[in-house]
Amino acid sequence: MSHPVDETKREVFLHGWLPALAAIVVVAVSIVIDLTWPGVHWTQRGGAVVTILGAYVAYRDAKRSFKYINGSMFMNFELPYRPIAVALVVAGTLIWGYGDLVL
Repeated sequence: MSHPVDETKREVFLHGWLPALAAIVVVAVSIVIDLTWPGVHWTQRGGAVVTILGAYVAYRDAKRSFKYINGSMFMNFELPYRPIAVALVVAGTLIWGYGDLVL
């Protein structure tokens, strides 16, 4: 029997890995724009978007970590979202804060 808060592989991809892949694309595109048109500071804006994606993943993790069923609370500590959320928020914050200094 599966755990009441287990998620399908599709849900893990949609709410964990897809935002991480989107963050990589956003950062790559913003760096290309910054290198093509100096002075527009799109890398910092890309970092802000990555931070927002990290916040979404963290929200999703908090929302899916527990569930009440027939008066009992079930918790799932094995969701892969937490490391993804932390990585996105930290990387996004660093890029947001220091992106213009690196490029």
